[in-house]
Amino acid sequence: MGIKQRAIAEEDKEVRRGAILDAAESLFVQQPDRMASVSEVADAAGLAKGTVYLYFKSKEEMLLAVHERQTQLYFERFMAMMDRGPVDFDAILEITRARLLRQPGYLALTSWVFAKMDREMPLEAALAFKQRVGDTLARAGTALE
Repeated sequence: MGIKQRAIAEEDKEVRRGAILDAAESLFVQQPDRMASVSEVADAAGLAKGTVYLYFKSKEEMLLAVHERQTQLYFERFMAMMDRGPVDFDAILEITRARLLRQPGYLALTSWVFAKMDREMPLEAALAFKQRVGDTLARAGTALE
């Protein structure tokens, strides 16, 4: 059963984008040695191939968004823990293990993203990603201080 109606409201667009990322992530976890095509992701998300291209210019940008979403989840948990008060190394290590090391496909996807970043992704997409990650790291560093 697919998503058939056109997403017009921003909330609907975010749901659709999330469905695409969920499908791409699931396919990557199932076969981390190959990158699913846009058609395969569209089928898994119950969408038309053209709909995927409305959200992502390429399959590389789509997988970059999957990686960024996984990384953001880690930092959201990390920052929430920091907001609750002083933490020790073991607490940080546990979140890191849970969200980065044990997360299915995370390390393989990270490796893939950084191997392809400067060669196969549009420069503007790679730079925007690096800027967002840099901003997140700066906030995390400030919280640690």
